[in-house]
Amino acid sequence: MKQGNGDRSAERADALDTAYWDGVAQRLAQRGHYMDAFVGELKIRAYLALLERWEWRADGPQLKTDLFEESTGVDALLWRMPAGSVRVGMDLAPSAVASAARKDPRGDLACMVADARQLPLASDSLAFALSPSTLDHFEIDQDLQVSLRELHRVLRPGGKLVITLANRSNMGDPLLRLAVRLGLAPYFIGTRYTAAELRQELETAEFCVLDQTAIVHHPRLMATAMAQIGRLIRWKPLLMAMQRLLLSMQRLESTRWRYATGCFVAALAEKPAGSSLDGQA
Repeated sequence: MKQGNGDRSAERADALDTAYWDGVAQRLAQRGHYMDAFVGELKIRAYLALLERWEWRADGPQLKTDLFEESTGVDALLWRMPAGSVRVGMDLAPSAVASAARKDPRGDLACMVADARQLPLASDSLAFALSPSTLDHFEIDQDLQVSLRELHRVLRPGGKLVITLANRSNMGDPLLRLAVRLGLAPYFIGTRYTAAELRQELETAEFCVLDQTAIVHHPRLMATAMAQIGRLIRWKPLLMAMQRLLLSMQRLESTRWRYATGCFVAALAEKPAGSSLDGQA
């Protein structure tokens, strides 16, 4: 599950408290996911297009830093990604790990309960790591840097990291922050980052940033509200119109406005050979 961080609000979550994220996973399993299937598919396609553009290859051990999507199923990304020699999925919440393991269609995913700040993996053991908006849920901002250094440690020299974080430059971010403070968000969302801040954090962890962009170009709250309206009204022409609108918004990634409209900032980073962090835990 996502970790824990950010605004000191009534919806605080302790990054060390697995019970909180277990509760989120169990609540979604019982009540149904807050995300519409069409919106989930848009999100999956955005990530798959990003991985293809950044030449994600399934030719070495690879890690996904949470199993939230795979445990809930609506936007399960791992099932659509190329399989590698070894695939590892981790999560802070034991129930999310168990659910993802049960739903694994290939049966080749190694699932483990783990904290991103202390990965139970050997140094220089991974070829690739994908962190899809996992590390923006910490309660303490400094934990992002701790996690990035752990990812740096477990990646091989030349290993690649694809990371996304909630985008503070998004024009809908003030409303999202308000929803978190009022307890209206489905789970705790921590600090948001600009593209420049993400680059700085990666470079501080001694990654080389190769490329950046922003993905998923529709307001998160709007998409959730549209899905709920669609479920209530069930009028097909309206549903199709809303879906066309959401689909057309994704074209904004190719414009200069992408950092104002993207829900997540994304970066492709590489662990260079001879880093001064090599060998450090």
